[in-house]
Amino acid sequence: MPRKTTKTRTRRAKAAPRARKKTGGSKLINFAVPLFLAACILFCLGLLFSAAFRSAASSDFFRVRNVETLGAERVSSKKVEQIVRAEAFRSGVWSADLGTIRDEVEKLTFVRHASVSRVLPDTVRVTIEERRPVAIVRIGESDYLVDAEATVLAKITKDVKGPVPPFVMTGWDPDRSEAASAMNLKRVELYVRLVEEWRRFGLARRVRSLDLSDIKDPQAKVEDSGETVTISLGEGDYAEGLQKGLETIAGKGGKIKYVIAPNDPNPVVGYRNS
Repeated sequence: MPRKTTKTRTRRAKAAPRARKKTGGSKLINFAVPLFLAACILFCLGLLFSAAFRSAASSDFFRVRNVETLGAERVSSKKVEQIVRAEAFRSGVWSADLGTIRDEVEKLTFVRHASVSRVLPDTVRVTIEERRPVAIVRIGESDYLVDAEATVLAKITKDVKGPVPPFVMTGWDPDRSEAASAMNLKRVELYVRLVEEWRRFGLARRVRSLDLSDIKDPQAKVEDSGETVTISLGEGDYAEGLQKGLETIAGKGGKIKYVIAPNDPNPVVGYRNS
């Protein structure tokens, strides 16, 4: 009898590991199957949500009805609106590609920077920072507006919007080299300085053009007695030089062709018939 008990215990001991192994596999299945089913449900819900979102975003509720353009003085608000409506026509306000709209708006003349935002449900707002013209330059036979960075903005026409500088600059280098660009920038800087000085003293209105071929010797073209007279200013006090030059030619424009170094005690005066 004792021996039989020992064999029975041995068989039970051997069977126990198999039972435990079967129980561990069952737990793994019980964990994995619900997890898989949950993942499938979430995936399907995601597809449904995505489809519903696309449908709602392109619905008539988010259709572009208004385009707000802020900061535009010279830039055409109509052109900005055309860009916005073309880009957001199918997508609607919610799904509109604001980056693409911004890039297209920044290609417009006079636009320095643009920012685009949504005003839900039906408005796109475009805020523009414009390039401000500070000079008029003559290139070839035409005159163009130029900003403070010496960027040529647009040809001057009768339809030009906004204020324009008081007189044209000549001597602009049309070459696209770095050296030419650097020199043109210096010309613009000097032009702006002279405009400010001459306006302060009420002289800007007398100038018809300013030759900055040589920035060390600005030459103001003025009118007197129905004739054009050149006043070469050199590197002195430009406001004082222009004033003295105007005093020298006052009422003598029909005789005097140019004045050189008007700040000097004895300026050089050139006559038309000499």
